[in-house]
Amino acid sequence: MNPPHLRNTTLLFILLVIILLITAPRLVGLGQFVTLDEPNWLKFSSNFYYALGQHQFERTVYDYHPAVTTMWMVTGALLSYFPEYRGQGQGYFVKDWQFNEFLASFGRMPLELLVRSRLISVLAITLLLVATFLLGRVLIGTEAALVATLLISFDPFFLGHSRLLNHEGFLATATLASILSLVVYLEKSRKLYLLFFSGFCAGLALLTKSSAILLIGLAGLMILGRLLGDWRERSARPSIFPYVLALLAWLGVSVAVFFLLWPGMWVNPSKMLYEVFGNALSYAFQGSRLSVTGGIEPSHFSLDSSDIHYYFNVLLWGVTPLVWLGFLLAWLGFFLPGNARSEPLARKLTAYLSLLAILFVLLFSIARGRDAAHYILTSFVCLDFVAGIGLVTGVRWLGGRFRLLAKRSIRYCLLLGVLLLYALNSLPYYPYYYTYASPLARLSQPDMRHPNISYGEGLELAAAYLAQKPNAGELTVLSYNGIGPFSYFFSGETHILIRDDRFSLEELQELKEADYLVIYSVEQKPRDGSTALLSALESIPPEKTIWVDGVKYASIYAIDQFPESLFTAISG
Repeated sequence: MNPPHLRNTTLLFILLVIILLITAPRLVGLGQFVTLDEPNWLKFSSNFYYALGQHQFERTVYDYHPAVTTMWMVTGALLSYFPEYRGQGQGYFVKDWQFNEFLASFGRMPLELLVRSRLISVLAITLLLVATFLLGRVLIGTEAALVATLLISFDPFFLGHSRLLNHEGFLATATLASILSLVVYLEKSRKLYLLFFSGFCAGLALLTKSSAILLIGLAGLMILGRLLGDWRERSARPSIFPYVLALLAWLGVSVAVFFLLWPGMWVNPSKMLYEVFGNALSYAFQGSRLSVTGGIEPSHFSLDSSDIHYYFNVLLWGVTPLVWLGFLLAWLGFFLPGNARSEPLARKLTAYLSLLAILFVLLFSIARGRDAAHYILTSFVCLDFVAGIGLVTGVRWLGGRFRLLAKRSIRYCLLLGVLLLYALNSLPYYPYYYTYASPLARLSQPDMRHPNISYGEGLELAAAYLAQKPNAGELTVLSYNGIGPFSYFFSGETHILIRDDRFSLEELQELKEADYLVIYSVEQKPRDGSTALLSALESIPPEKTIWVDGVKYASIYAIDQFPESLFTAISG
């Protein structure tokens, strides 16, 4: 056995390698493109920061997310980039363009603020993934924990989203760290810091998105499972009270974190909870937020399971074949005979994480009103960790049949080689890693539209094309979702393209006075019932078409080339 200082040195080396492998692909090109949601979160978070400066803590609520961790990250970016923002008396912004103009008046750029916010998010996710490895090695050993952590880190769908300013990357890693810490507490060491860390991570997850409520049910199930296991394993049945107290302590820490880190809870907790969970319920069962439905009406509740097919396709297109293989091997580990059978803790983790992955899919499949591929990012992370267990189980099984693979060093080289190829598989999708398309999906559904694209990617390429025009700073462009994905990369004036079927006289005049029109072709497609504008444009060739990975993303039109008949066709 190696002496402690050598073991510690090895662990430190592994941690440094993990940190490097996690951060390197996430820090490169942080400001290269902007998604549809991120400009909104800069604005909402800046309102959060302004509310803190004005001590108007009741204004720190946003809808149903609650996105408090995201808003703290942007607050950190503001403190480093524009700390005086909170004291300018500007009030609370509703429109993105107003917020951007305010920043510009002080010589600040929203893209720089976004990059700093993304950087803070990447660092937070990195810390949680390091915690995932450290907790995982206690449960399933260094080899499996390393493979599982790197599978998560290199997963193209997770990699793509975890370098953006959104909620799902942090939610997924906080959720996973909470589960692993609770399993270590229940199965390995009844040390309170493990229970408290699990509750702390659960509190952070709940502060990020209301869907983290699933963690509470899973934690209760895990504690119940440990109680039933102790009843079977011990001759005298243990008291139920320590298990109840553990659950209450876990909940207490989660609630404390939820309360302490959300200033709105300090002054008006009922409003905060009603806004977040009331809006979440209203969206899930009534299809719209409270401001539309007018309140929670159980008589109007209904479930719609039509999105199950959509989320099945999200998984089919986004999950890599290697992860599906590892996931299958992990479940086969339940049934293999003798020494080839996976360890009891590995089987428990496989069951718990698989259940959580299914629950996230079901939650968003039956909820009404909103759907997006990244809503089930936690499912991807759970599948990745389970796949790590399965791949190591499979290689160890092979080691029992082939003497060469019985050597740990050979197994490590094989597994790391596979992971390297896995990571390289994502590189062609840079910087839009989440647009990865599994070959399984391409083969089985060659004519289907990729469900994990059209999140704003490609609009910056349209902006770059127009930015090369002479006197680009004097040009005016109308662009679909132009504020952010397009405007952050264009020095001229950007207006938002309306989505209505017909243009009013004022909107028509705005179109005529602009120089260029940008259509986000990957999202805006002429079909039955499409807008009059898209139908009119079908007969007009664009000046420039933006293609990414064989998909037409954007079309750029010179408005002075439009015939008068087009304006007549779209006028209301």
